[in-house]
Amino acid sequence: MDESQEEIQFSSTGPSRELRGIVHRPADRPRAGLVVTYGRSNDMRNVFVRRIAEAAAAWGLFALRFNFRYVDEKSAASRDLCIEEDDLRGAIRFLRNAAGAAPLFVAGKSMGARVCARASSDPDVHTTSS
Repeated sequence: MDESQEEIQFSSTGPSRELRGIVHRPADRPRAGLVVTYGRSNDMRNVFVRRIAEAAAAWGLFALRFNFRYVDEKSAASRDLCIEEDDLRGAIRFLRNAAGAAPLFVAGKSMGARVCARASSDPDVHTTSS
C-alpha cells in the first residue's frame, strides 16, 4: 500500500457497526468522491475494485473501497440487501466528510451495483452500475 492509500474504519448507518475500508487520496484537492463496491463473492481487496479506486485517485477523485459487514463477519449478504445499503450509506457519509463539498459518486459491480441502485434515492449521490 503506497502513501496515498490508508486503511480506515467508519460506522455503518442503521444498526451501528464498524466497517473497514481503504481510501485512495488524490495528489491535489479532490474533484469528486467515489465509493467503489464489489460483487457478492469478493471483498475490498478485489483487483478490479482496487484498480478502479487507484485510477480514480490518479484522476483527482477521493476514492473509498470497503468491506460490507458480512465479509468481516464471515456470513452471507442480507436477502434484500438492506443491511448492505446501510453499510454503503455509512461509506457515503464518511466520504462526504473526507472529500468535502465535492460531488459524490458510487459505483458497483454485480451485487454492489444493486446496493448502489438502492442508495441512489439520495439526491446527492450519483450512481454507476455494471
